[in-house]
Amino acid sequence: MSMAWPISVMGLVSLIWVVSFVKGHKLFYRFRAKYPDLARQNIPYAFDSYAHPEKFFYFFRKRAMDVLKSDKELWDLRQKVKVLTILSFVVPLTVFLVLIAVLNTQ
Repeated sequence: MSMAWPISVMGLVSLIWVVSFVKGHKLFYRFRAKYPDLARQNIPYAFDSYAHPEKFFYFFRKRAMDVLKSDKELWDLRQKVKVLTILSFVVPLTVFLVLIAVLNTQ
């Protein structure tokens, strides 16, 4: 097995993680700018630099759906973040399982 395959997989996974991080932050900061009262009320430390998981998970909660669906820009961004989040779990797991299968056949 050449080194190109593992390096390209690591690059793909890293790219998915970085894009997911950037899009997630973009979603949070746009939401916070458009709806500061909701952000202050529902997201802990929304206006602090403190990293809190709710800054990410809030956008997947039921109470956020009505607000996000009414704003096309935020809804589209949320959908992209959702797909990237799923990919950030599925791609490494799939690659790991394929690697195990390949190593078991040798």
